[in-house]
Amino acid sequence: MASAGKVPNDASALVIAGPDKPLTQAERQAVQEYLSQRHGKLLVMLAPRTNSGLEGLLQTYGISVGDNIVVDPGRNIQNDITVPAFNEFTFHPVTKALERTAIFLPLARSVSLLNPPATVQGTELIKTTAESWAETNLEENSLIQKDSGDLSGPLAMAVAATLGEPGPPPGASPVPAAEPKPQGRVLVVGNAMFAANWFSRLLGNGDFFLNSIAWLTEAEDLISIRAKPTTDRTMTLTGTQEKIVYSLSLYGMPGLMVLLGTLVWWRRR
Repeated sequence: MASAGKVPNDASALVIAGPDKPLTQAERQAVQEYLSQRHGKLLVMLAPRTNSGLEGLLQTYGISVGDNIVVDPGRNIQNDITVPAFNEFTFHPVTKALERTAIFLPLARSVSLLNPPATVQGTELIKTTAESWAETNLEENSLIQKDSGDLSGPLAMAVAATLGEPGPPPGASPVPAAEPKPQGRVLVVGNAMFAANWFSRLLGNGDFFLNSIAWLTEAEDLISIRAKPTTDRTMTLTGTQEKIVYSLSLYGMPGLMVLLGTLVWWRRR
């Protein structure tokens, strides 16, 4: 794209995953023209503590990207509050098949709808719990704690939007119905790691990524929960599930043994 100055004509969708430096002016212009003139399909997966160069363009569509990392003590993976987990989803073609699974986004930024124009129809796909906040102190080895300036949860972390065209001005003569016009589509996720290598094989992360691509390319018949390889036997617990297992191991089994011993003693009296 940088050398040609535009997105290739045969591209079904453009995926920008975890950029580690801002896009150039020419690249941003190519993305903007792809969306506005060619009704393109764009998936943006962001990286923490990195300016992608797309924040301003996304804001024109009412998609606000925070310069933060979302932490969630209420629902996370393995008691790591920087890895929010999600098992509840806003109804949308991307998420409708994820109701029986969960996803997680490590070190993710907040992504929300903020005053979108009338031509944009957007949905916040996933949200954290009310206990979460957007951590803005992003220095290495800094203490993670909620400060007065940190945005409180629930916080959205993924947005899907359809980009339409302006309607007729008020009072204009009715226009006869015509063929539906092509529309651009944008999906922004506050994290890119969920779709990479090991993370993509856990829970519903891989399905979330593939469903996003299917929705963008209007291949919605492919949206589903895909069969997992039989060799994958990894079990990942949320923080709450870990606490339950820990409590059962520490108190449940010994308590059961004491109860059985007491019953045996009582019967032999």
